[in-house]
Amino acid sequence: MIETVSNAWTERLARAATLKMGGSALLAFYPMSGRQAEACVVRVTLSLCANLGLELRESRLSNGDPVGAIANKLVPPSSSTVA
Repeated sequence: MIETVSNAWTERLARAATLKMGGSALLAFYPMSGRQAEACVVRVTLSLCANLGLELRESRLSNGDPVGAIANKLVPPSSSTVA
């Protein structure tokens, strides 16, 4: 855990440390309550991340195509296509 003055600094420090150690970083969050997160976080984003992670793990375990599996999850339903 790191303690910073703002979410921007949390993101900068966490990303730099993660990349320096050879990892990859998507995002880091400044600590907040559930009520604050509900007001600030884009709806279904966290659920989408969790579901994509599950899809990735399941695809790898079955020796499938993880990129294709995730891409299929991200394709919008045909009823919501944009012209």
